[in-house]
Amino acid sequence: MSTTADITLLLEGTYPYVRGGVSSCVHQLVRAMPDVTFSIFYIGSHRKLAQDPKYDIPKNVLAIEPVFLFDGIPPEELVPGPYPKEADAFYDALEQLCLAKSQREGIKHFWNVIQAHATLPQNFTFANLCRDRRGWDLLVTIYDHYMPDTSFVDYFWTARFVLLPTWLLLRSLHKVPVGKTYLSLCTGYAGLMGAICAKQQKRNLMITEHGIYTKEREEEINRAEWIYEPDDPFFDYTTNWRKLKELWIRSFQFTALVGYETAYSITTLHEGNRNLQIEYGAAEHKTRIVPNGINPQDFDEALRVNPENRRKRPGKFLFAFIGRVVPIKDVKTLIRAAQIVHSRRLDAEFLIYGPTEEDKEYADECRLMVESLDLTTSVKFMGSGKPSTILTDCDAVILTSLSEGQPLVALEAFAAGVPLITTDVGSCRELVFGRNAPDQALGRAGFLTRIGAPTETADAICKFIKDPALIETMGAVGRKRVEMVYQEKLVMSQYRALFRSMHPEVG
Repeated sequence: MSTTADITLLLEGTYPYVRGGVSSCVHQLVRAMPDVTFSIFYIGSHRKLAQDPKYDIPKNVLAIEPVFLFDGIPPEELVPGPYPKEADAFYDALEQLCLAKSQREGIKHFWNVIQAHATLPQNFTFANLCRDRRGWDLLVTIYDHYMPDTSFVDYFWTARFVLLPTWLLLRSLHKVPVGKTYLSLCTGYAGLMGAICAKQQKRNLMITEHGIYTKEREEEINRAEWIYEPDDPFFDYTTNWRKLKELWIRSFQFTALVGYETAYSITTLHEGNRNLQIEYGAAEHKTRIVPNGINPQDFDEALRVNPENRRKRPGKFLFAFIGRVVPIKDVKTLIRAAQIVHSRRLDAEFLIYGPTEEDKEYADECRLMVESLDLTTSVKFMGSGKPSTILTDCDAVILTSLSEGQPLVALEAFAAGVPLITTDVGSCRELVFGRNAPDQALGRAGFLTRIGAPTETADAICKFIKDPALIETMGAVGRKRVEMVYQEKLVMSQYRALFRSMHPEVG
């Protein structure tokens, strides 16, 4: 591309093709800085899931370059080229990386791998890695070194699948739009590509994380059934990792470390996440907290009419879930809580707003659960909706998530004067009780529950039903909290300052 953007965004499975908190924040950032140009490198799973943008793309976005990792191996990658003389240096560096005594030692060898990879001819393909004698010998060496008691066949296929996405990304480096600076919204594959581009072009990289990618992948892999793990009588249950899952987990831990080591600046939404970043290898002096922000004024109409609409339905209560219907949001706990409230013969409806296409199987399970519990008149799937409209008529927003960063929907609810019932994840404790002494002096803006605790969620719901004055008082606290701490203009000024520190012409 001939035009260099001020900022190249590296995004993984989010904006502009998937709705969600991260995507909304990216869209907000781009719109809030019309004087700054952006290009996007989008890393997705399947092309069919990224046919149409879910957002109107602002004019200051110069380009969107997508790459898809799980649409199958491109045909040209299945044909090995002749063994080139440059391959020896590549395999030497790769062996040093794989046998490094620590991940930090491995980083030096990683950059040697990237340098050697850049010298390989175009016809050196994934098939070469799989069929070259050097590639095979390295695979066996790694097996003997790390997991000789594991099934070699299972190890063989796992190692290939761990390597394939990174190889496809390295083959796509030329597609990444050039930027004066690079901003990745996670570590993982996006952070890795940002690190490589920044290093090769002598640019600065910023990583900003909502959820901590490495921790989320660890949790996902530990639960995964698609990674075959035979019963092992010698399995160490203190780690909760078996060898093949550990191979995946270590790869994500390493890519995070590469990103953190390369980054000029690392931000996240709250102190708990910052501590995790440091635990995973980020230098403390690079890290800082930049929260989400919104314009409270965008919800002034909801703030005005919500009390009026609540008065029109005396004795009846509406509770809203706003988010993706996916396992990490644990909608099933909300449904179980609704059943408990229903069993107490209280008049409450639960409206589930959000897209269901991301995990259709899970969404179908949730619908079936509602039917089997005979809740179809009190739990309703409403499809996607605009939060400023939804919040004109509900008593509280409920989040039963297993993991969150700093949910944007919570800030939107507060701006509309609507209190929150949420699991104690991410920054939700700060949102309910406040970040610091002046913020905490405002009071509480809702209730916290443990993860996967439908009875606790139901009890919190019943507190609002039995004492509706709490809705008014806690909602008012939420509005004040947003105005004090989470205003968009305050957040964007912090991002501008960071961008200027990375490149004087940006921000």
